[in-house]
Amino acid sequence: MTDSKPRTPLPRRRAVARLMAVQALYQMMLSGQSDDEVLAQHLAQPVRLETEDVDSGMEIAEPDAPHFVAVVRDVTQKAADLDQMIAGSLSAGWDLPRVEPLLHAILRAGAAELWMGKADLPPKAVISEYTDLARSFYEGPEVGLVNAVLDRLAKTLHEG
Repeated sequence: MTDSKPRTPLPRRRAVARLMAVQALYQMMLSGQSDDEVLAQHLAQPVRLETEDVDSGMEIAEPDAPHFVAVVRDVTQKAADLDQMIAGSLSAGWDLPRVEPLLHAILRAGAAELWMGKADLPPKAVISEYTDLARSFYEGPEVGLVNAVLDRLAKTLHEG
């Protein structure tokens, strides 16, 4: 017998995966743990967000686990290159050492997704998701910084 409840749509699952990726990257920055350790911890107890569904009321959105793993692995493997791209896209008055770890994790994850360049990851959607994610943690200029940096990176990575 099949489950009559529809599966959480991919965009919501991706949003949860992005939140998990930022949390994992932040944890790695603060603790010095490896990506293998942090991935295992987060996959053992993934984030599940309650979201409001117009048709069915409240539902639990589960992560797109393969996307979560891909983002964390990509950031781990390309951290130096990502940081160089981010540093080159920061506004005047900002430099990478000034960027706190949580904001740095958001920027790295967003930059990694933009660099992946997959057809199912439109740059505008990636930028919007990470800007919304930043908004859930910050109320100040950090939100605009995430939007501006990722927009600059998208234009650089996807021109031509």
